Amino acid sequence: MDYLSLVLYLLLEWTATYAILSNAKKSSNPKPRIIPPGPPKIPTFGSLFSLGNKPHNSLTELAKRYGPLMTLQLSSVPKIIISSAAMAKEALQTNDLCLSN
Repeated sequence: MDYLSLVLYLLLEWTATYAILSNAKKSSNPKPRIIPPGPPKIPTFGSLFSLGNKPHNSLTELAKRYGPLMTLQLSSVPKIIISSAAMAKEALQTNDLCLSN
């Protein structure tokens, strides 16, 4: 009987410690990332259907609508698309350390 009480006490203590630590991790989360605009996403497929049969023409139309910096979600992987030379220069020269990861 003493072993059963000891096991129950240790289980209760472990559960309480885990709950306290998981709440501490949730409260210390960094602020969410801000991503550029993009076409609406469909679960599982993402923005794949926005590309159409001629992706180069579709990307031109999307750049006109969402700007030179946009987000496309291809399947479950988000991609950042840069479609102007000025934006590419800024991204690759001034933010090279952020983009190298």
